[in-house]
Amino acid sequence: MKRHILLSLITLCFSIIGNLSNCFGQENSFDKELKRLKTKTAQVFGNNISQMPAWSEQSDILYCMNQSDDIFSINLNEAKLTVGVWHGDTIGVISLKLIKQLTPTEKENYISTHEIDYNKSYPDSIKTKLETIVKFAHGGLILQEKGKKGKILWISSSVCGGIVLSPDEKYVVFYCETSGVFIMKIQ
Repeated sequence: MKRHILLSLITLCFSIIGNLSNCFGQENSFDKELKRLKTKTAQVFGNNISQMPAWSEQSDILYCMNQSDDIFSINLNEAKLTVGVWHGDTIGVISLKLIKQLTPTEKENYISTHEIDYNKSYPDSIKTKLETIVKFAHGGLILQEKGKKGKILWISSSVCGGIVLSPDEKYVVFYCETSGVFIMKIQ
């Protein structure tokens, strides 16, 4: 009897520890895919967007509206990336199978909880609580961690901007050139 209770307690402890690791710091599929490709950036939507992407509160789903006002989502917990090249660097490219169009009900719920403003301008610079700065300047994207000199990640002669920070401050999403929308892991 004591052995059964002891084994049950051990099992319960491992279950609790496993659940806690899922809540705190567990890598999602997107992080694993970036690591597998040895990159921090992935293209996730094409250039046919009318609104900057929006994050879910948990930073696991990214939403984007196209020029036909259809809304699409990508669940980062299910992400599959293929290899791409952009500005001479390896990037991930999201599998088109993972881009899901919202149903009319899901779209209605999304619109009721998100600001839709076609004239809204988005910042070209953000600063996290850890004082990491991501900004577009001098024709390129610059990443500057607290206490360090800014690092130019790439330079472009095309239009880039609209940085949106994820709620967990691990990612930024931005549009660039005619290539579309990108997510970059910053932590």
